[in-house]
Amino acid sequence: MTTQFNWSRGDQSFKERMQNVDPDFRQMALYDLGSALAQAEFTINDSEQQLALTWVLKCFSDTEKNTEVVNNAVRIVGPLALKFSQRNQENLILTLSKVVCDAPPGKLTLPEATALRENAAMSLKLAAQAFAKQQSVQPDVLRATVSIIVTSIKTLARGLSAGGLEQRIIAEIFDVLSDYADVYGVDISAAHNDVFQICMQYLTADTVVRKRATKFLSRIAPHLCNELFSSVTGILTSGLKVPKTTKTFVEVCNAICRTSARRFDDVSVDLIVTSFLTELQRLLDLPEDVRDSREVDETREQILCALESFVIHCKSHIEGKLDRILKAVSAHVQWDPNFCVIDDEEMEMYDDDEGMMDFDDGDTSWKVRIASAKCLSAIVQAFAVSRPDVAAAIVEVLLNRLGERVEQVRLSVIDVLLKLIELASKGSPKSSDSLFTPATGISLAAPHSPLANLLLLHRDSIVEKVVASSRHKDLKVKLGSVIALRELFSSFGGGALVKPMIEAAVSAMEADARRQLPALRPECLALIQYLVVASFRLPAHEELRHELANKIEQRVLPFVLESLQDRFFKTSLTALRVAQQLIFLAFERPAVAGQIFSAVHQRLVAADSDVEMKRSALETIALMIAHLHQPLSAGYQDLVQQVLQYFAQLLGSETVRIAVCKSIDVLAQAPNLPLSQLSVITVELVALLRKSDRQVRENALVALNRLALNYSSTTMALPEVQNEIVNALSTSCAIEEKDLFITSQALALGASIAVAHPSVARRLIEAVIPAAVGFLSSNHIQGLALEKCIRFVSTCAVVVPESADGILTRIRNAATQSTSIMTLSVLSSAVGATIGAIAQSGNVSTVNAKLEALVNHQNKGFAFACIGSCGQHIALADNLKALLVRGNSGDANSNEDISAAAALGLGRAAASLHNASLLNDIATILTNSATSSLHRQHTLRALKESITASTQDKTKTSPLYYAPTAKAILAVLLGQVSSGAEDFFLDVVMESAGRLTSLCIEGCAPDLALAASSGANPSAATIAIGAAKFITPHGKAEEDIVASILPSLLTHLTRSATPIVRRGSIQLFHATLLNRGHLLLNLPSALIQQFLKNLFEELVVDKTLVNEVDLGPFKHRVDNGLELRKVAHECTQSLLDELQARGSAIISETLNQAGLWQFLASQFAISTGLPEEQELEVCNSSRNGLVKIAALQPSALDGAGAVIGKKTTLALNTKVKDGVDVEKTNDYMRIAVVCMIVLQRDCPNLIKDAVFAEAWKSACASDKYAAAAAIVESAR
Repeated sequence: MTTQFNWSRGDQSFKERMQNVDPDFRQMALYDLGSALAQAEFTINDSEQQLALTWVLKCFSDTEKNTEVVNNAVRIVGPLALKFSQRNQENLILTLSKVVCDAPPGKLTLPEATALRENAAMSLKLAAQAFAKQQSVQPDVLRATVSIIVTSIKTLARGLSAGGLEQRIIAEIFDVLSDYADVYGVDISAAHNDVFQICMQYLTADTVVRKRATKFLSRIAPHLCNELFSSVTGILTSGLKVPKTTKTFVEVCNAICRTSARRFDDVSVDLIVTSFLTELQRLLDLPEDVRDSREVDETREQILCALESFVIHCKSHIEGKLDRILKAVSAHVQWDPNFCVIDDEEMEMYDDDEGMMDFDDGDTSWKVRIASAKCLSAIVQAFAVSRPDVAAAIVEVLLNRLGERVEQVRLSVIDVLLKLIELASKGSPKSSDSLFTPATGISLAAPHSPLANLLLLHRDSIVEKVVASSRHKDLKVKLGSVIALRELFSSFGGGALVKPMIEAAVSAMEADARRQLPALRPECLALIQYLVVASFRLPAHEELRHELANKIEQRVLPFVLESLQDRFFKTSLTALRVAQQLIFLAFERPAVAGQIFSAVHQRLVAADSDVEMKRSALETIALMIAHLHQPLSAGYQDLVQQVLQYFAQLLGSETVRIAVCKSIDVLAQAPNLPLSQLSVITVELVALLRKSDRQVRENALVALNRLALNYSSTTMALPEVQNEIVNALSTSCAIEEKDLFITSQALALGASIAVAHPSVARRLIEAVIPAAVGFLSSNHIQGLALEKCIRFVSTCAVVVPESADGILTRIRNAATQSTSIMTLSVLSSAVGATIGAIAQSGNVSTVNAKLEALVNHQNKGFAFACIGSCGQHIALADNLKALLVRGNSGDANSNEDISAAAALGLGRAAASLHNASLLNDIATILTNSATSSLHRQHTLRALKESITASTQDKTKTSPLYYAPTAKAILAVLLGQVSSGAEDFFLDVVMESAGRLTSLCIEGCAPDLALAASSGANPSAATIAIGAAKFITPHGKAEEDIVASILPSLLTHLTRSATPIVRRGSIQLFHATLLNRGHLLLNLPSALIQQFLKNLFEELVVDKTLVNEVDLGPFKHRVDNGLELRKVAHECTQSLLDELQARGSAIISETLNQAGLWQFLASQFAISTGLPEEQELEVCNSSRNGLVKIAALQPSALDGAGAVIGKKTTLALNTKVKDGVDVEKTNDYMRIAVVCMIVLQRDCPNLIKDAVFAEAWKSACASDKYAAAAAIVESAR
């Protein structure tokens, strides 16, 4: 709906009011029009547009003298232009452009004409901004107005070229042009040439105009055509060589670099930077009276600022000149011609008493030094990490300039230091989280980068300089110095530096006793926080630690106590964090504990504390109560009781109740708290369980859990508390799949209460167990929720023994109703935990009955899993052994399933108990010839689980770490394979043997090598060779053992060996190549040569492993060697990748000497397609191999052109068959074209082969060529 606006009807119409002689009427008319234009639905027809245009333009003529009316007209030009038709937009913009260049004739004074032009210029800017803003709503608005803006630019350009304009107006015109350039950019290229030529003329004008012209040139530079931009760089380089214009063109270079650095090429940057450096040197060589002048200093400053821009924006172009730049900048950061050399004693006097020397008002060299420091900061950001030599030179400069006499310069130097520290500490551990050695102060978690090591080397010298700088009288310098000390210490540590840093921080706070710089004290306290942490992490150096503790008590503590009540919240907040760290000091000194506790309590109950302050105070006082209960026990119990009362009150506050809950969780760890107050708090916490806010309920549950663990007999004894908790746990919101954490906390609370109050446990069994078992049956249970749920169920069964049968029955029924493997696994864990808890309580007869019930369960898989889970509980080991014996007895009561399940449980028990006898029991089953295949598989899986658990045993207490047990188990594993064993069974045995050998390499590796070389037992040799790839040596001694057995394991890659042995040998070589390639260096060259030849033979189809099976009228091809070929291809690809990445000398030499490059190329060529190779994955791998050979040894492919061409032609003619993956076939054809593109590019001799040349033509004509060419181009 169009908004009604009175244009011409009556006395109150827009037209009538604009004609009124009273300016207030005209002002209100324009104001009302502006309000209407602000509404999106407001529209203007042609006649209304003409009316508005006429009267608005009258405001920019000599007839309108009222300032307020003109200002309102200026404000509505932009919105009005958006509502106009294109013709009226053009009239508006061009008229305003003419007004800017030539004020309308009439009786205007010069100031009035100037003001009119300025208003017209402002209107043009607002119109351009309005067009840009509207672009997001109407995407074509800019394109529609391009011609108008181009005409406006040409009009403004003519006004500039005509001359006679005031400097202010010229500056305004360039501002308008800059805005046009920002909004329209390359779209107004038709006017670029005109305005560019005029702009270059004004670069030598007065300061104001020159700066505006420079600004416009920098805005238009990104959009200039290449020819014009080349003209710009040419003019710049020429102007830089003329001393009179150097400063001007330096400013222009700086401005253009910030907006158009990407358009500079190496030559341009080289010429410009060389000119900068040459001019700097020329200025240094001037006579002394000229060299130190203000004008020369300004030129130096501009050049250094420009160098900073080029370092930041043209990093890749200036790297070759970095050394010269650094030398020049380093010289100028020390440029101080008015400096008077004084001795150290006098310097110290200045430092302490007068804050260094003042500088002359006429001295501007300090600006040069600031610009140099900023340039150094840019060099640090760009090159400090990649160029350690540059970083070292900058550190030397900083050490010399941290004593700078001028405050602003010193702050700039400190900023450079902070930038260095920031880059050095990236990715390095914070030293405050590690330990320190006292004498040297070296952090045990020292950073590893070269830059970090450089700063660590100079750390003490830097700290000494910065500590001295902290004594400067200027508070901002003190602040910068304290921040630098904090960053230095947090990144690089230094126990020996704690004392001087403490003194520096305290002195800085003393100097600002009147709080003139509010940010200073929080930074000092933040530094002290790091220092306090470090001072208490020197337990092995009691003397130094005690000395630091005394200093902290004497110098730091008074300021912390004072700062806790500071009116500046950031200061008191930081003081609270320091107070938390002072807990370590207070633990040894009761008087200190009392002072801190009283001060923190005062801060806690203060009325002016904001929410963040209150939370921090809550956390601090809770930590003090939890850790300082002994020092506070004498004389402060009343205050502790007041704190607990205050906690109970705050639980009713919505803003801090979550923080209170967290604090209760902490303080409840302290013993002997006032029980009456804890009961009140417990009641309040239970009430929070009814809240709808999830976070409130979560934190209330956590706090209740802590109270239940430490004070359950008191806090949970109240009937109202018990009722509320039972009701809360029985609701659906307490135990639900969507919120596992709240569920875990609720169940943990239930378990804790059940242990302390058996009567409540009975109520929980009735109200909560059904939901808990249902929760176990869900598909979402995991992690902590699963652990707590199982613990709750098992605890209830133990606390109320008569309920155990009912609980287990519920779980078994749930298992009967479920088909999910994951659910059955969870339920079996619950059964195992429940029976384990009952066994732990000593009720053996009950345990045997439960196990017997499991054996007879209709779901044998679930029964196996339950008994296996029992193995995780130490108390059930004897029961499982009894089941194992009974299952293997062979009498009427024997049961193979019972024995298999018991073996699985014993495997887990052996891993938990680190019990060698249980391992031997398992091994006995495996060696028993009467053991069935199913039984052996379950037992073997149990043994593998024990071995795997042992590899994760960091204490190395497992018996498998000791040679006798490990050798015995290995012998059992080596005897497990018969000639007809399935691959799955073989793989399990191999992995178990390999991981077992890793546990005891010294004892098992020789046995493994002996078995591999033994012809008497081919099965053992098969296991040994396949197992070797799983060996993981730790340390040189173990690596030497593995290296000694490698030759005997790698000699089995022959066509006469079984496929699984060949595969094992290849996998062993592959694993060694990837993880411990240096072990291959000591192998005999003849062995490597033969192995590589045999490896390359495996790349093609072994016809002896291909069978054809009759399937009625059809014959099916069975390729038993496919997995072996895939393993060979993977290994060979890794070999080529290794040669490309690191150029392994021994492998490269072997390939060259034995002519294996040509052999490998021919094997890959054969495997690129039919008829020999039918697996597309292998074909693609072969072509990738050919591409890599072309990069490494292109001459090796000279004889393979015909085969490659033939295979490629067949690949390109491939027809997609029914049932074949279309995308897979397309990839196969595309990779074939990629291979051809790379080979014809890198191997020019191949194209001489007629077959290859014909295939190349087919590849070029293929519809896959475009995509393949794009892949090749992107790879380059």
